[in-house]
Amino acid sequence: MLIEEVLDLINENSRDELESVLVEHTAQVESLREEYEVETLSELRNKLVEENLSTEEMRAIRNAASTWETLETEIRLSKHALQLYTDVTQLSDSDGDEGLAIA
Repeated sequence: MLIEEVLDLINENSRDELESVLVEHTAQVESLREEYEVETLSELRNKLVEENLSTEEMRAIRNAASTWETLETEIRLSKHALQLYTDVTQLSDSDGDEGLAIA
């Protein structure tokens, strides 16, 4: 569940760590864009059908697409966690809990 994942990120990481993860994952996506000369994940996937590729090249593109998709998910989660970070940590501190959780 999205909320649980976001709360876990907040409870397990500092704001600085979340920002570092966001920067690192964004840099990795930018690197994939440059390497495959595409702007979007869809464009990368389209390379599989638009070009005459060897099996090895197709596997590399599929792996890159899978990595890109995972990175985009992690970026979204990190952004949500950063948006809620102050509110959640303040609530957690005021309740005296180790962290917030979904029941």
